[in-house]
Amino acid sequence: MTQPSPQRVLTLIHGTFSPHAAWTQADSRFFQALKQRLGGETIHRRITWPGLFGSLANNGHDYRLAGAKTLVQSLKESFAEFPDAEHWVIAHSHGGNVALYALRDPEVAQRLDGIVTMAAPFIQCKPRSYAADVITIWPLLFMSIGMVLMLVLFAALALYVLHLKGDAAALFTIAGTLAGEIPLFILWLKKDQLPAKFAAWQKATLDKLTLPTSIRQRMLCLSIRRDEAGGLLKGMHSVAAWPHWLWDGLLYLPLMLFIFLAALIFGDAFLSQMSGKVGWDKITGAFNAALGWGILIGFVHLLVMAILPRFTRALSIGFGQESIVDNLLVDIRSDPAPADIPGLIHQQYVIDSGGLLAHSRLYQSDEVISDIAAFIQGQPITAG
Repeated sequence: MTQPSPQRVLTLIHGTFSPHAAWTQADSRFFQALKQRLGGETIHRRITWPGLFGSLANNGHDYRLAGAKTLVQSLKESFAEFPDAEHWVIAHSHGGNVALYALRDPEVAQRLDGIVTMAAPFIQCKPRSYAADVITIWPLLFMSIGMVLMLVLFAALALYVLHLKGDAAALFTIAGTLAGEIPLFILWLKKDQLPAKFAAWQKATLDKLTLPTSIRQRMLCLSIRRDEAGGLLKGMHSVAAWPHWLWDGLLYLPLMLFIFLAALIFGDAFLSQMSGKVGWDKITGAFNAALGWGILIGFVHLLVMAILPRFTRALSIGFGQESIVDNLLVDIRSDPAPADIPGLIHQQYVIDSGGLLAHSRLYQSDEVISDIAAFIQGQPITAG
């Protein structure tokens, strides 16, 4: 006699920007085809993990962590309602990170039978290494940058908001700048405590973002060769590393050399007041132009890197919600398969995108659906 097919509960998790993804619906081609291949009773469940103000803008670490809490609650309800069933999670894109974060819950880690991910960019983190003397000198850098910012800010307030003039404007600007520097000066006085605090901040970031690896679940990771989203995230990893390069001076030495040479040629175009200068005066003028513009560009660069991730990457591209501090603490990247998970099966596919993004085509592939069904049933899957 053949054994009856077990009862299975499949929880489907959408990817970034897709809380209402069609493939996650009970009447979708994906679920109906999978249900037919699995046989027996296959129960549909799904969760959503919306973003900013409940919108589609969910590309951020905090939204994925919140999604994991939603998944934990949903799975616990499934465990209680179907105590004898197998429980599986099938996730697309960053939904794969949501699924793994849910395994931090002890009950989910114990009861969930397995996870299938499709085109998931798994968050991988490792701490950046800095010498203690480098960490202790950072307050001086922040003081110098902060002084430039506050001088501009308070001068603008004095001249264009309060309409102060002469000595009153100068006094207001200097007093405001010095007051703003006090917290940074206090930080510098306590610089010997910074390495320990830095290590604590670093650990907190790692604890927040690192995926669990000691899992008992069977896991199938399906990825796409030449995945567009994976290529984008690799590029964004390079962008995220810019603040790290900044401290090593790799970016600004060639930049300042370029400005120096350009100032020698174009003179007044670089506000160096070099008109009519020759010889050594011309060289020193070009050096001053390179130094001034290098500081200005460096300041703008720092400002952009501090703000851009929150307002752009958090809502549209990259991993989301990474500030300059996050990237100073931790090297954050993505991989098509999570590292160090025992027994993980990683399967790659070549998908005809049909003119669309291949990243969102895995769940439309009959081969992929067949492989997922075989994996859940404990059967070998195709060569991919």
